[in-house]
Amino acid sequence: MLIDFKVSNYRSFKTSALLDLRRVNKLKEPLLDGTALIKTGRKDLELLRAAIIYGENGSGKSNLLKAFGFMKYFIRNSHSDSLSGDPIPAVPFKFDENTVNAPSYFQVSLLLDGSIYRYGFSVTRDSVDEEVLAKDNKVLFHRKQGKLDSHAEKIFVEGKERFGFTRDNSLFLSVCARDNGRISSAIANFFSDDNFIVLTGVCDRCYRRGDFRFLGNSDKKDKALRFMEELGLNISDISYTAKTPSFVERDDELRKRTTRDRTYETIQTHYQVGGDAYQLDLNAESEGTQKLLTLAGIVIDALDEGKVLVVDEFDARVHPTLVSYLMQLFCSHYNKKGAQLIVAVHDTHLLKQDFIRRDQFWFAERCPDSMGSQLKSLAEFKVRKDISYEKDYLGGRYGAIPEVPAISRRENEAIYQED
Repeated sequence: MLIDFKVSNYRSFKTSALLDLRRVNKLKEPLLDGTALIKTGRKDLELLRAAIIYGENGSGKSNLLKAFGFMKYFIRNSHSDSLSGDPIPAVPFKFDENTVNAPSYFQVSLLLDGSIYRYGFSVTRDSVDEEVLAKDNKVLFHRKQGKLDSHAEKIFVEGKERFGFTRDNSLFLSVCARDNGRISSAIANFFSDDNFIVLTGVCDRCYRRGDFRFLGNSDKKDKALRFMEELGLNISDISYTAKTPSFVERDDELRKRTTRDRTYETIQTHYQVGGDAYQLDLNAESEGTQKLLTLAGIVIDALDEGKVLVVDEFDARVHPTLVSYLMQLFCSHYNKKGAQLIVAVHDTHLLKQDFIRRDQFWFAERCPDSMGSQLKSLAEFKVRKDISYEKDYLGGRYGAIPEVPAISRRENEAIYQED
């Protein structure tokens, strides 16, 4: 399970930002504790099932989720996707000459098999500057500027004699996980597609890689069809036919593009209308229906398997009622496996839902002086739980909202009368 995530000097985040999924103990909301919180088995740790991030355009919401994506990618692939000397695709904060060449930092805390692991690393374009792994506050290894400063060999046995095989532009943890190290593999596997899904970008094509795999599983397909019925889509069936490319794939990008195109062209939705059967290609459906269809398998799988699902523009092209329903699936008895959902949205409708705790709302905004993004929780504000969070947010109390000039109704009427 995800406990928290920290990032600094990455894209619009100049200084450190922390997304914390621990419950805020001072918030007394007993009616929501059973549905909004995950009981971890540790007396000192209860986790939130969902986090909802608001903010104006350009506030850093998407960059925060991209930071999740970068950390996942680098943990999974740093040992295999590059050669010695290849640049690391980290993007530092650009609006300060002191940060352009400074390391970007990423850190995550996880609950795995009853233990709390804290793992973090900082990277420049050229190399891994620092890397540290701790278990229940015991440092297992610390790497700094190409040297292994400390190593608890009796606990992190898998690290023995492997540091010499770690390139400057790859992670020691990834190298150990490649060789099936027990602890390193557990952390790397947490970030696999089987456990941790990051969907960024507004375009629905960003959602469609591998999310129709449920069609090959009859049980999951039946759940998806029932789910679509609950969403009011009236789809009786959905089918998929594999299509082999008609040309030789010459490089990785071409292979990826071919795979995506094959997936789009071979999915059909089926309808029963007046006793007759009809079918449509997926791209003939409305944009909103396409998004719901592509999310269906992912949401069901996350709930069934207890995955972490991170989604940007979660509410784009989806009716507010359906957005609320999807959120409530994670904050209700339907979420039996402790799945966690982290989303960036603009729809303020969620701010008045009675199934979401105050510490589940987050606000991203950019500091006008430095142009750096900041992240803060609604729990940091002194507000009563019976007030309208939506009204206060739109009124600017929590920040993270665009300031636009007012258009005078009287002035409009006067100009109209003059014309």
